Amino acid sequence: MGLFDKIFRRDTEGTDIEVAFGLKQISNITREQALEIPAVSAAVNFIAGTIASLPIRLYNSNDEVQTAAEITEDNRLYLLNEESGDTLNPTEIKRAVIRDMLLDGTGYMHIERSGNEVLALRYVRDSAVSVEKNSDAIYKTLRMLVDGRVYNPWDFVILSRNSVDGGKGVSILAENPTLLTSSYMLLQLEKAMSRRGGNKKGFLRTEHRVDELAMKDIREAWRKLYSNNGDGMMILQNGLDFKESSSTAVEMQLNQNKVTNAEQIAMLFGLSPNVLSGRGADDRTYINSIRTAVLPVVSAFEMALNRALLLEKEKHNKYFIIDTSELLKADILTRYQAYQIGLAANFLQPDEIRFKENLAPLGLDFIKLGLNDVLYDPKTRQIYTPNTDSHAKIDDAGLQSGDEGDIIQVRHYLQNPITGKLMGSTSDGAIKSVTVSEDGTVTTVYKPQAKTKYAPSPQRNHSGIQVKPKTYAKLCGEFNTKYPGSRKGFQGTVFKGKYQYLATSDGEGGVIINRKIKL
Repeated sequence: MGLFDKIFRRDTEGTDIEVAFGLKQISNITREQALEIPAVSAAVNFIAGTIASLPIRLYNSNDEVQTAAEITEDNRLYLLNEESGDTLNPTEIKRAVIRDMLLDGTGYMHIERSGNEVLALRYVRDSAVSVEKNSDAIYKTLRMLVDGRVYNPWDFVILSRNSVDGGKGVSILAENPTLLTSSYMLLQLEKAMSRRGGNKKGFLRTEHRVDELAMKDIREAWRKLYSNNGDGMMILQNGLDFKESSSTAVEMQLNQNKVTNAEQIAMLFGLSPNVLSGRGADDRTYINSIRTAVLPVVSAFEMALNRALLLEKEKHNKYFIIDTSELLKADILTRYQAYQIGLAANFLQPDEIRFKENLAPLGLDFIKLGLNDVLYDPKTRQIYTPNTDSHAKIDDAGLQSGDEGDIIQVRHYLQNPITGKLMGSTSDGAIKSVTVSEDGTVTTVYKPQAKTKYAPSPQRNHSGIQVKPKTYAKLCGEFNTKYPGSRKGFQGTVFKGKYQYLATSDGEGGVIINRKIKL
């Protein structure tokens, strides 16, 4: 009875494709089988090769001034970028670790130390590492076993995927066995059909009994027919009939299924199918694929490096970065348009742009400003106007300029009644004397005005309620915003805080505050 159970169970376990074409049954796809699928191999090589080619940098951050300085002299950088100390170079080690992470769930680099100094980084394949862990779900501890030797987790740079214990991860093969197995079986089916020369499988039916000699001839002709040399042929005599038992590749839509599976496999890795196929992939599609497929692995790799290679005292201010700036560069037109905006907004300098484009600096260490710009330093409350080369300071009393205050005067231009030429201007100050020369030039001398350290304040020349200079300036601004171009004598209301102000325009941008009402 057990023998029949095995026979029937084996028959029911196979899929329709497996039974129809005699393919080997697969329960779990292996790493080697998965890499035979073009989409899987292309996606793994794209992610691993892209990250392995990027340089790794070390920075020292300063939280007080919110800056980070790059560290160039460190032995760990030499091991990560130049010479690893292993038979594999750093690029090959990084590629192998990332491939292990994607296909096996975890990638390992062993750290050879002498005290606190890192001497070498050596690649260890995932299949050679066994992880022992305790049964405590909260306070987890791990031990790593490699070739019978016991190691601690901090002896390795561990890059894991979807790990729940920090020692072993879950691979893409383990998460998506159905799709990958189906894709692999389609390849095997295509291989089997190619071996038969594209002929359909089937069987011969006859109404009469066939003797042994005729059966032998039929088998030989059948073998030649299904061989892949293209020379075989078979003649069915009277009474023999061929019945098909399978479909062709076109009938089964194998090509469409392969294309669909390739697109779904690309989605598993976070990539666009166009990036893998190389058809119709523009810069935006490429950068989006970098962000969805490459950057998550980069972030996990950086965390693994910081955790394993930095000392405890270094983890507060030092960190490793995988430089992805070249990956995210847009096309040349987009970059230059962005640089133009940066120069116009004055947050980029020409030499900074040349550095980003790997060009030699020109020594132009300055920021371009227009003559209409006014510079304000919020720390010192100083205002500098490059156009007039003047400085001013803001305090609670208003604007100041040096030891003496300046008053903006209304000046009136004079015109010679004889020649019609302009002869200067006058102010509204008191006139001391006026003289006219023989050629008609008028010279006016004004009486000296009292100096004040305050900026011009129309409020001081008006009657009405007096308020602080800051409050008065805000009220004037709100009044002119609410009633633009108001003439002298125009009345209106403005609000500030808990008060309503009834004010009258003086026609020159100032107001006379008549009433102050608490709301």
